[in-house]
Amino acid sequence: MASCLLFAGAIGLLWVLWWALSYRGSNTGFSKDENEIIASRHLAQRLLFREIVGLRGVQALVIAKFMSDAAWYFMLFWLPKYLYDARGFDIKHVSYYAWIPYAASGIGSFLGGWCSSRLLRSGRSLNLSRKLVLGINAAMMPAVMLVPLVPVSYALLLFSIAFFANNPGRD
Repeated sequence: MASCLLFAGAIGLLWVLWWALSYRGSNTGFSKDENEIIASRHLAQRLLFREIVGLRGVQALVIAKFMSDAAWYFMLFWLPKYLYDARGFDIKHVSYYAWIPYAASGIGSFLGGWCSSRLLRSGRSLNLSRKLVLGINAAMMPAVMLVPLVPVSYALLLFSIAFFANNPGRD
């Protein structure tokens, strides 16, 4: 067991090293002109905290995170207890099946980032690329409301869909 944890930690450290070495010079596929515009805006504009908080985009992000993170963390920490208490799983069965929605979350994170990047590379606007992926994922989230109405195998599928959709990539 300890060797598995050490192995997972080593992979994480190698990932960080790879990212630190490869990301420094890149700007996620923007053209040279776009990179210059971004750099000039960053140099020309230093905003105070109160100015940042006053931006509509920042306010929208804060409200969205406020609305979604409470439900996300509730599901994250509550799922094993739900399977144990409401679905009659013993600790052994919880360990067999509860990992599935969390794996779906990781897959959703990678695929969401890939999908929005792919849309961007195909010539779609940044606005459309990000909002389309977020919108599709938001439409998938209500599936979790059906959990109490279905057998446990479908409940795990619905949890997996909700976990997958809650993490649409952070590229």
